[in-house]
Amino acid sequence: MIIKNSIAKKGNSKNFQKGYQNEKDAAYHINFHFANSENYAVFHDITVEFNGRKAQIDHLVIGRLGVFVLESKFYSGNPHIDDNGNWTIYYGKKAVPIPSPVKQNENHIVVLKDIFENGDILPKGLLGKKKPPFFNFVLISTKTKKPKNAPKEVISADQIKEKIIDRDVSTKDMLNLLTNKTLTPGEVLLTAHKLEKYILPDAIPAAPEKKQYQEKPKNKPVSKPQKKNPFDLEELKKRRYELAKKNGLKPYMVFSNKELEEIAKQKPKTKEEALKIKGVGETKYDKYWSYLIGAE
Repeated sequence: MIIKNSIAKKGNSKNFQKGYQNEKDAAYHINFHFANSENYAVFHDITVEFNGRKAQIDHLVIGRLGVFVLESKFYSGNPHIDDNGNWTIYYGKKAVPIPSPVKQNENHIVVLKDIFENGDILPKGLLGKKKPPFFNFVLISTKTKKPKNAPKEVISADQIKEKIIDRDVSTKDMLNLLTNKTLTPGEVLLTAHKLEKYILPDAIPAAPEKKQYQEKPKNKPVSKPQKKNPFDLEELKKRRYELAKKNGLKPYMVFSNKELEEIAKQKPKTKEEALKIKGVGETKYDKYWSYLIGAE
């Protein structure tokens, strides 16, 4: 399932545009394999902050068997890695040293691990708090020449399926179950939503379109903004999600889809009318009703 899918443009130069396209291409491969699975939660282009440290993460996949931190890289030159792990990009005969993206991603993982271990995100199992392992991958564009001596963390974007899904899942499941690491599909979703409170708002908002100034015609009545229908089904689902997130519950535990459909259909105006809807009892009404219909 996709939790956050936006990828912001970070500049207008030719290299920035290529890097932006590379992130989109990597997101395509990730979404293709994980977006429709309840076993994975997917984030793209997020910045997290915890205890004064920040990490900008290109792609993040939270799965039942682990947390996969993915860094996208596009190089217009030829990358080279020496025996000490130092990276250099060659543009013809010109050599330009660059930071190791593997080590950069290791720093991102340090911040994420701190959030997962100390940010009240992970569920608890029989042996205490579950601790899924973290995996570091650098996704090199298929248009970039992969270095011959690249470490195992460096892969092409189109290899993501075999590195995450096509492992020995049965063996890993058993091993992680014994070491209290495996998450259930519901725990994957809940963990992902708890992580959202540590994600900073997008730092680069879309630039507003420039509009030419036009003088408003005189004596033209100004229309009042229309109020949202409190019983619109989509609005009800949105507020149900907010309630579930606020209370650390799954959405269906607040109100089921069938209950929301009946609320949207019957539009109860009083408590007595609301309690006539099957599934809406005194407890749900007292705890959630005002917020659900936008009265608070």
